Amino acid sequence: MPIFPANGDVEMQAEDALLFDFEEEVEGEVLVDEGDHDVPFDVAEVPQQLEAVDGHRQEDVNVSLYENDGAYGQDHVDKFKASAVKGIQLSTLHYMHENKRAMAAIGLLKCRHRLEVDGEYVVDVHGANMVARVALHYLDFVLYVGLRRGLDAALLNADVDHTWSAKLKLNLGHRQWPESRQGALGFDPKGRMMYVGNRLEEQLWIAMLPNEYLEGGEWGRVVEMEGTTRAVSTQHRYMLMMFLAHVLDKMRHEDIACITPYPEPLTLESIKESTEILGRFDENNREITLRLNDMGELHRHLMNSWERWVNGAPASWKRDGFLTGNSPVGVCMLYGQNQPIAVAAALEEEKRNWERDRNYRHIRHMSFSLATHLSYLDVQEWEDIPIHVIEQNNGVLFDRPDTDGNR
Repeated sequence: MPIFPANGDVEMQAEDALLFDFEEEVEGEVLVDEGDHDVPFDVAEVPQQLEAVDGHRQEDVNVSLYENDGAYGQDHVDKFKASAVKGIQLSTLHYMHENKRAMAAIGLLKCRHRLEVDGEYVVDVHGANMVARVALHYLDFVLYVGLRRGLDAALLNADVDHTWSAKLKLNLGHRQWPESRQGALGFDPKGRMMYVGNRLEEQLWIAMLPNEYLEGGEWGRVVEMEGTTRAVSTQHRYMLMMFLAHVLDKMRHEDIACITPYPEPLTLESIKESTEILGRFDENNREITLRLNDMGELHRHLMNSWERWVNGAPASWKRDGFLTGNSPVGVCMLYGQNQPIAVAAALEEEKRNWERDRNYRHIRHMSFSLATHLSYLDVQEWEDIPIHVIEQNNGVLFDRPDTDGNR
């Protein structure tokens, strides 16, 4: 009686035969592997055949486009300003809102419109029965410009505050100073402004102002710089970035080092090789956190180290006189906060807040704007009040201004 092997034995013998035949066919070729098959390998390692260079960060692309095409978008602005202006009634907008006519509202964006207020929305403020009422005042905008080299405009009038912190965002140094706030500075910002960061909603800027300004010169001596925008030029921005990197290195702040304080040629690539102030390797959007004492130390370095750093700069950096003829002065701007001020029940506390907000001895210029809420009451009925009752309820009353000696 014949004995047949189990199915598994037949399959194993067949596999051995196939493997033997395969090894004989590839003997002497590169497919033969006689090495140790137990050598460990990294399963996370990317095979060389699959390696590829990562694409550029979109933020870097945007910055490059901005820096290499300064006039980009100007044509659109000109076209908008040159387009015809059409009138539109406020009642029309009200109708669109009430009836949810979203597409019709979006269609209005195709051209400029002048809003015309219908009579039904107008209050006759000169009417005999209309009484004006003044509500609270709200702080809508405030701006500080320092008196001297440094960051006085950004510093509290205090030595310690555990809630205070700011962030340097030097990758955004190409930002434009708002055109609507140009007059608030007191000087022409063209080619002088560099955005450096923020503290909460406050914007922190550096203005490169003539050295005569630090000596008490008049605002009129802050002459216009050459350039097409209110921001410093790209090369000047790179120089200021290297100065800040030099200062932060001296402060031993975070892990920032400055290997080459004056890289040449001065490019974004050479800055990245010299310092981590913009971030490591392929990072360009680093945010550097500064506490109040850090900001104070940075301020003192700007005051005391600027001239020495400029003197050590190569001649190519000083050829146009930008570094030698100007100094960094802090500018701080905050708008849109809509904070109530002059609240009768908290005047003393508000006074202390303003005194702590800045050391005004070191502020050269301050601008602010207030929004006062007005309302009109349509009186339905009048009631005569005797004069003695008014005097009894309100004390002394005057019918003339303080400057009138006969009141």
